[in-house]
Amino acid sequence: MWDETDEYIRSGHRDPSDFQPDTFRTITLDEERGIKAIVAKPKGSDKMEIQSYLFSKSKGWTLEKAKEWFEAHKSEAVEQQSEENPSTPARSAEAQANSQDRYTESGSKPSQVKTEGFRWAEGIFKPIRDAVEEGGGKIWRARVLHAGTTRNNVKFTRDELIKAARSLSLRPVNINHPALGLSGKARWLPYPQNMVLRAEFEDDAIEALLLISDPEVNKMIEEGEINAVSVEWTALKEHLVDGVKPEGVIFPALALLTKDTPPGDPLASIIKGEAARRAEAVWSREYINDLPDEAFAVILPGGKKDEQGKTTPRSLRKFPHHNKDVKSGEENETVDLPHLRNALARLPQSKIPQKYKDQAKEHLEKHAKALKIGEYREGAEQLTEETIEYILIDHEERISELEERVEKLEAQRVGEGVALIQEARTEEKITNVRRPADRILYEKWIRERL
Repeated sequence: MWDETDEYIRSGHRDPSDFQPDTFRTITLDEERGIKAIVAKPKGSDKMEIQSYLFSKSKGWTLEKAKEWFEAHKSEAVEQQSEENPSTPARSAEAQANSQDRYTESGSKPSQVKTEGFRWAEGIFKPIRDAVEEGGGKIWRARVLHAGTTRNNVKFTRDELIKAARSLSLRPVNINHPALGLSGKARWLPYPQNMVLRAEFEDDAIEALLLISDPEVNKMIEEGEINAVSVEWTALKEHLVDGVKPEGVIFPALALLTKDTPPGDPLASIIKGEAARRAEAVWSREYINDLPDEAFAVILPGGKKDEQGKTTPRSLRKFPHHNKDVKSGEENETVDLPHLRNALARLPQSKIPQKYKDQAKEHLEKHAKALKIGEYREGAEQLTEETIEYILIDHEERISELEERVEKLEAQRVGEGVALIQEARTEEKITNVRRPADRILYEKWIRERL
């Protein structure tokens, strides 16, 4: 069974009632492509298994493409079934759930997550990038073409892309396909200063390392003027089967596409900085401390404003849910949905006074209603992503609380130490007696014989 929400396409291929209700959680399979899985423990089992997949519409997924992906990976899952649990749809379901925990804690995805991508470039990417950057150029990673049907109804099979991937290596690069005359910005970039260094097929897509030495083009990529890519292809044969199905494909060139030119493969993209994506997903304590007061649901009394207009101590500010661009706590545009859900989940367990808990609840629920998340989502069934996913509490709040406790304990210990020193000095001033060495030895000798 397949269904759609405003944000996702969901493959409900296993009945949720077959699983233990309190074990559902969502793991990320491929952040860049927007693929998640809902996992849980089947009744009578302690192993996590996949109940359904989630495909983000914001990443270009359609129902047709999601079904194609599902069918391709369903066959792979059968081959990779665990001998211990042959009913598991994917051998790594539990491993991926556990790996997701390690990713959250460590900040880097583990190798067990199959859709990490660019594993073939490990060991060569950084040395090449460093060498190129010394000369003023840049190396970009790009997901070029995924198995499936493109927007212009060309069907690239997995087997065909595996054979053709390396033909894209050492090929020239252009902007917006000059031969097609798609826009006035179309032009060829000088070769070999700009080219596809290497291309390989991994998982479901052709991936490539791009050498771009043109500073204007690098700036366009960095600023989002260029976000996508598109291959130019030729083939020995073209079969007309509900569109075009090429055979014997060769890729003679790659086009960088400006944002006004949509790619044939809606999932094709240039990868721009994993650190930036992690910063968006996980807010460090430093990031939270730098947020304006308007980013928080409630601010406890007893603080004062610093020169930036932010409350100190920062620990009085509770439940961050707006990003750094917030101007007013009432606006919805700057609300970060994962942190809003996190704040709503943490609120009932909070130890702040009830008066301020009520204020925070009113504020957070106002956003939830406006943004239609959780129970306020229009037309949502009882069993949706928000109700069945296991809410992973963001580590930054817990870390912040622990650091505050450590700071208080350190201050308390220092204070006690100062008091002891002062007490000892006072006693020394009162007695002003220093026992001679022979008296100390005599007392030790007496104690040993008692």
